[in-house]
Amino acid sequence: MTVKRRTQRKKKNTNELEKVLAEKNPSVKDILEKLQALHNELSVVEQGSDEKDRFLSVKNSLLSPTLMMHRYKAIKIYTACCLADVFRIFAPEAPFNNNEIMDIFEFFYKQLANLTVINGPHFKQYFYLLESLANVKCLCLISQLKDTDDLVNNFTKTIFETIQPEQSKNIHVCLLDILEQIIEEAEHLPTECINTILDNYKQNENIAARTLAVNLCCNQPEKLQRYVCQYINNVILSTQVKENINEFIEAHNLILLMFNLSPEVLLSVIPQLQEELTLENEVVRETATDILGKMFCDTNSSLAKMYPQVWEAWLERSKDKKSSIRIKVINYIHDILENHRELANDINNIIRERAIDPDEKVRVETMKVISKLTPKTAQYISENIFKECIGERCRDKKHIVRLEASKSLCRIYDMHYNVIFQDRITEEGTQLFEKFGWIPNTILKLIYTDDKDILIMIEQLIMDYLIPEQLNNTVRVDRIINIVSSLDERGFLGFVSLLNRQKTWSVFIEKFLKLCETYNGGIMDDVSEMSTVKEQLNQINQSLSNHFPDPKKTYERIRTFINLNDRRSYELIRNTYNPKLSYEKILNSYKELLKRPVLVPVIEELKIILNKISLLIINKDVTSPLIRRIKEPLIYWRNKLYISEWTKGLPNIGDQASQKLITYITENMPVLYEDNIKLLSNLEDSDLVTNTLEALAQIVKLQPEKLPKDNKDIIDKLYSISVNGTPEQAKHSTYLLTFMDNKDEILRKLIKELSDNISVDSPNIITRLTSLSVLAKYANALFEENDNGTKIVSFIIKEVLLKNKEEPAYDEDQDEWIEYDNLDDETKVKCTSLKLMLKRIIAAKDTPDLAYTLAQPFIKLCRRLITNEGEIVPTNNTSIIQKYHLRLKAGLSLLSLAKYPVFETIITMNDYLSLTLVIQDPCAEIRECFAKKLLFLIYNRKIHIRYLPILFLIAHEPEKDLRDTIKNSLIRLTKSLKKNKSTVALMETLFLHFVHILAHHSDINNFFNDSITLEQKFEILNIFSKYLEFYGDIVISRENISFIFYLAAQIKTYRDIYSKTSREIYLISDLAQYIIREKYVSADWALLTYPGTFDKFPKSLYSRLVPDEGEKNLSKLYIPSEYIEKKVKCNNIYIY
Repeated sequence: MTVKRRTQRKKKNTNELEKVLAEKNPSVKDILEKLQALHNELSVVEQGSDEKDRFLSVKNSLLSPTLMMHRYKAIKIYTACCLADVFRIFAPEAPFNNNEIMDIFEFFYKQLANLTVINGPHFKQYFYLLESLANVKCLCLISQLKDTDDLVNNFTKTIFETIQPEQSKNIHVCLLDILEQIIEEAEHLPTECINTILDNYKQNENIAARTLAVNLCCNQPEKLQRYVCQYINNVILSTQVKENINEFIEAHNLILLMFNLSPEVLLSVIPQLQEELTLENEVVRETATDILGKMFCDTNSSLAKMYPQVWEAWLERSKDKKSSIRIKVINYIHDILENHRELANDINNIIRERAIDPDEKVRVETMKVISKLTPKTAQYISENIFKECIGERCRDKKHIVRLEASKSLCRIYDMHYNVIFQDRITEEGTQLFEKFGWIPNTILKLIYTDDKDILIMIEQLIMDYLIPEQLNNTVRVDRIINIVSSLDERGFLGFVSLLNRQKTWSVFIEKFLKLCETYNGGIMDDVSEMSTVKEQLNQINQSLSNHFPDPKKTYERIRTFINLNDRRSYELIRNTYNPKLSYEKILNSYKELLKRPVLVPVIEELKIILNKISLLIINKDVTSPLIRRIKEPLIYWRNKLYISEWTKGLPNIGDQASQKLITYITENMPVLYEDNIKLLSNLEDSDLVTNTLEALAQIVKLQPEKLPKDNKDIIDKLYSISVNGTPEQAKHSTYLLTFMDNKDEILRKLIKELSDNISVDSPNIITRLTSLSVLAKYANALFEENDNGTKIVSFIIKEVLLKNKEEPAYDEDQDEWIEYDNLDDETKVKCTSLKLMLKRIIAAKDTPDLAYTLAQPFIKLCRRLITNEGEIVPTNNTSIIQKYHLRLKAGLSLLSLAKYPVFETIITMNDYLSLTLVIQDPCAEIRECFAKKLLFLIYNRKIHIRYLPILFLIAHEPEKDLRDTIKNSLIRLTKSLKKNKSTVALMETLFLHFVHILAHHSDINNFFNDSITLEQKFEILNIFSKYLEFYGDIVISRENISFIFYLAAQIKTYRDIYSKTSREIYLISDLAQYIIREKYVSADWALLTYPGTFDKFPKSLYSRLVPDEGEKNLSKLYIPSEYIEKKVKCNNIYIY
């Protein structure tokens, strides 16, 4: 560089310095004066001046060791400044040989170190030297020197040690310029130099030094690329040889830093990272995966586009054998999608593959990616990913995966809800409904997994995402309607089951709170009751705890709550399930509870309980908006374009959701209508009549005073409906009329109008019979006046049940089940007639003699309908469809009578056994309806437990869903019974009833017939083995197997009261013993001899043999020995 200076014409004696140096022991003062004078003279000489030759003699003096090694800094810095001036004046040629240049450059970097002392006496001269080196660029001469490694290292090190944040910007610029000269001109950069640069690049202590390193890399990328790459290679090699992991990770952090600050210098490093992705060392692979993931995430990065092969290699790490590396990839894919939408296809593939990863941790992280999605990024994830991958993970075998998958889907649904359900139809909303509208249905159907963890999860997800806090009643109710509208039948039943559990739990918690109040934290007025109350509390605590993921911890937490005796908490908890309170009041109580400091130790368990009991979905505030929505359905469901393909044909889409919800409230929570009683009493709107009447009927059951009993308009309307309304409406209107002030007068008139001249062709015959059935039950005395009841039953038997119309409603071979609402009138009339007869009999339950007189022929009729497959008409021309419904109605009628002890005693063994035909009916719908009804009655203890063994016949049920539902319910019931001391062995002793049922099963009748072949006997035994195995799967455990085996054997010491030979029951006894032995061998249990005795065989089924005959019978084998041998060979286990 040419630097122009002002030229002073005044001549100076340039050899004066040489004279001073020639003196013996020259003084510092003299040397310094001569150096200053020389520097002043040289500093004004222009580069390339004609006078430059006269300075040749000066250069030798300046190279004198006396100056360059002087102990005074002032002399050395002035010497350095003079040398710099000489370089400038003689540029571009240097008046020094290479050895001299090497010495001078070493002298220079030593002087530059003094720039750190900003306030020093000679700082001006140090800066002069720095500026001169930067401007003149004499350090470029380093290119012609040899063995410069030490020089380059020292210069680099000195510059980085010299630069400080407090220095001026000019100093920083000059130091960078000098370093660039060295880096650019040096033929080779030594390792120490590169290490110095990179060490300062990654440090944060000296920001100026770090900035210098960054700027150097930005300005000299081409020169430094190779050395940075070599540095990384050395670190990898060191990692492999010495396992220096920390250094390796530190180096890769540097790469990431460089990528953000000076990416050009990494062009040679990126392919190296690709190589690392495939190395055997797991730490190397994981670190490389991590660093590249961060690079791909960068908003401004085009790395995937520039290096497609690196991108592909990184994607492959999502399949790495090490799960932590697969997780690394997953952790970055959302941010990559956020910043680089063009990579969406690859991201979709990763989610699809890793959603089914064998490692649950990987699946969890994949689900978390979905949780991070925003409305912008969610649109780039395909619909199939959400439905098939994430939706399927909601049923994952691991709870943590299920939780993350379900939570992510619910969050997505909540995030898009307002766009989907706008006030107007939009294309975007339609597309989003197709993509996400199925989510509530999927979540609610998880209830069927019957897992307490899943149930707790669903309850929390509903609170947080599906039906979150919303004080605007209309908005909240519309959201409930929209969710219910999107549910299929199983989804809606799941939703209803949650609401039903809410009722059950609130009753349970109320009992618990009352005991807590009585216990009073252990301070009771009546000390004698202390132990009883404590025992009751412990039992409830145990029951509560069993519904939590960690029963032991929950038990202790609930004990803590009991001891707290916080009365305000009791009040707030009651508020959350009080149907008379508004949504806002319930919500405020819920929130206050969770914020109470005293409840902090139990807050986790309390929240789970509150989610189960709080009326935050269905409450008194939802009734008015629901009723309005029937007349003004939501726009989304009125428009057919908005109904997706998957909902077509389902019965509960659109405005029917409001109707369904109102029906549920009417049947289960009529008290919610209390504030709407005036609205419900207005029967002008035909669309609301049925639900209005049902709601009124339910309210009147609980609070009869709520009904306007003297309103003539209402009475006339109810009377008219009882005669001319629909059967469903007539049922409720007639019931309401039984509460009117002048009911006797009204009902006599109604009975006469309904009964006079009744025939199968009477107008509204189904409505008439329905109203009469209500009157037969709730106004029986009036119904029976003038022998009216007998006349009606006679009409039913002769004109309805024993006759068919000449023109059948169905083809002779039509056998596909038809739901009741779609049946022909003739079949409905017959079913309603049976119902009337049943209601009349139930009305006599408190009069034993009359009950027997009425029930005995009806029970016989029901048994005949069942055993004759629904046919009792002499002409035998009843349609298959009608026979389906008649035998189902007969079976359900017998169950209804069995609920009452007075009728249960009338039901004979043949009647009882006829029920086994219903549960194994050829029609699947009959089996399902009957089995679920019986299960309901058993669960709610509304029928004698002896009817439970009928459910074990479900073992051969071809419909897996029904079989599994009954089996799982019986397993839960078995566990529940074992916890109660009074029922601890109930399921075991019911084995005796079950064996008796099997012994009278139609499939076993011919077993002892001489015409039956051995193979046919084997087939029969296999059939009954499945029944016994089904029972064993439900009831038999390690603890009770000896007792049940004992019972099975003891059966052979009794005889079957209903059999002449008892051979069938002994056959089942032997088969049961074999099955039990087979189970204990396969389960590797110990079959010990039962130590006790049991002589409480049901006397209605068994009578004891004399001892000798019993002992003899025990030794007799009723199973063919060939069957045992064949089974042993097949199972390869020893049984006998």
